[in-house]
Amino acid sequence: MNLRLLLIVVVMAFLAAGDPLTAAEPSATDSPFPRSLDSYGDANLGGILDVIFHRIREESFNLAATLIFFTAIIHKFMAGKFMALSHRGRHEHEENIRKSNALRHSVHFKAEVFHFLGEVEVIFSLWAVALIGMIVAFYGWPMAIQYIGQEVNFTEAAFVVVIMMLAAKRPILKDILIFRACCVCMGE
Repeated sequence: MNLRLLLIVVVMAFLAAGDPLTAAEPSATDSPFPRSLDSYGDANLGGILDVIFHRIREESFNLAATLIFFTAIIHKFMAGKFMALSHRGRHEHEENIRKSNALRHSVHFKAEVFHFLGEVEVIFSLWAVALIGMIVAFYGWPMAIQYIGQEVNFTEAAFVVVIMMLAAKRPILKDILIFRACCVCMGE
């Protein structure tokens, strides 16, 4: 199954789930997440690094969130390199197909993975999932569900992701045709 198609199915399932995800709400005694910026008491600190280090000392989750944020930014800047590696792998694979060193309808796995990692919508979706994982690790599943279901509005972001996935429908249709051809070949 194509990774894009799988991602579309996951996003659609997430959007379709709706209110049942918010059923498990944290109790009123749980610490608020996210913490208000005023609660850190760092308005008098001079530089941005002082503020970041102070907030990390106050709440260790901020270190995980900051690392995820910077990793996502670095990943975004490397997207072009991932796409170049993908294209190189595809060209090598096409050459192998021409030389009969690979099956006609086969795909180059590394090229597909690099292409997946080079997609902008995948980059931010991937690191958003990592952030949600950290929220679960630090605060528990009910707090993550409350934050996703009630604190943040993902409507526009989900719409953009779904539209971008659908805009890339040509590779999906190609994969469906290849899968169909493989099924026909196996049936003979």
